[in-house]
Amino acid sequence: MDSGSYADWFSAIGTIAAVILSLSLALGRKKVKFNFDTKITLDNESDIRRFGIKIELNGFNHGMSSDAIKSITLRLHDKNQSEIPKKLSEQEIIEINSESYMKGNIELSTTCGALAGYVIGDLIEITVLLHTFRGTTYKKVVKVKVKNPDYSANPEQYRGSEEYFVVSIFGKKLTLSDIQNEKAAEIIAASIQEKYPSMDEYLIKNRQNSFIKEDAQLLADTYMNELREQYQSNDIWV
Repeated sequence: MDSGSYADWFSAIGTIAAVILSLSLALGRKKVKFNFDTKITLDNESDIRRFGIKIELNGFNHGMSSDAIKSITLRLHDKNQSEIPKKLSEQEIIEINSESYMKGNIELSTTCGALAGYVIGDLIEITVLLHTFRGTTYKKVVKVKVKNPDYSANPEQYRGSEEYFVVSIFGKKLTLSDIQNEKAAEIIAASIQEKYPSMDEYLIKNRQNSFIKEDAQLLADTYMNELREQYQSNDIWV
């Protein structure tokens, strides 16, 4: 083979490689190239032991093809890897248009007890999974912002008096009916009975702010221990 033949051969290979590269780039530009950031806010103020969750999404699609988000899954970082699915309604579907910014806000309500771990500080991060109509799942791990982090069952003094109360993670004042430990409840009830001899059993069990500091601390510690056991062993409160 003479030098001219080698030159023609290498020239042909170069041409083919250039065509393949050009096609690859063209096809690549037609794909969805989506990146996103998200914020998760946990609202723990509730009278019915339900958590509100706000999901804020911001992203950009660098590709020339489009897609849309049809559902979202929140994967908690508890030992059970609890998941909270959210299928978007027709009005909630978030479009991912070509070469465009994406923004969306989704709110949901859940009784998932494992979320208690975020309020009391045991859990910090959550995994956000975005599922699209094209079958792609985008994933991001973010820190959860708790709307009311002060709801952590610490005894608080009642209006400058010698009595104390304890607030649950939902902002509700705790009573003896909120704990299951009978021994702890009996100790606190006996203390209340001693201070208020005429108070009947129903009022003792449901009174919210008649605790001396030691009893308020016992109530708080018992509530938190039971709460941890509950959220670590059960996905859903009923």
